[in-house]
Amino acid sequence: MTGKCLACGGRLIFTVSEGTIIKYLEPAISLSEKYNLPPYLKQTLALTKDRIEGLFGKEKDKQEGLGRWFG
Repeated sequence: MTGKCLACGGRLIFTVSEGTIIKYLEPAISLSEKYNLPPYLKQTLALTKDRIEGLFGKEKDKQEGLGRWFG
């Protein structure tokens, strides 16, 4: 990759980000379970999730106050 379009020579911009991938991944996994899609598709989604977590890291745990539980 040279960072330029082979056809016109224009500059290529990397536009894939963690947010654009994760936005649809969990709904896709949920729908695959809900509609009992073939195992191949479920496995493909699971592998995609593993690769994304390997590339971007897992979602960080959020700290909560005790007031949420006892208030």
